Amino acid sequence: MLRPMPSLWLKRPRVVFLAILWTGCIFILSALPGKDLPQVDLWQSDKLVHALMYGIMCYLWARSISKPLFSALLGAVLISSCFGMAMEWMQETFFIDRSFDWMDVLANEIGVMLIPVFFRKRI
Repeated sequence: MLRPMPSLWLKRPRVVFLAILWTGCIFILSALPGKDLPQVDLWQSDKLVHALMYGIMCYLWARSISKPLFSALLGAVLISSCFGMAMEWMQETFFIDRSFDWMDVLANEIGVMLIPVFFRKRI
């Protein structure tokens, strides 16, 4: 019996690969110099992007952790939250033309908290 493609990719070990790949993409995008990023004039659209990127990362990590639902969600929230804070700190400290922004941290955390709530039955 053929299963839909998304369900195949959201099973271990493929979802572990996706979680690592997604986290790596966030790292690379966060490390790019600010002048190399596209400028979008929509009101606070970058905060929505932050929430979506970190929410998806949290969802993928929750699917990757083979523990009971609560433990998987808690682990994924901790991984995603700590990574988001570390990336903001690294932007201030190491990356060229980037800075720490508390509103980015808040957007990251909103995504980390909301996405698993909406999809907890699918994790």
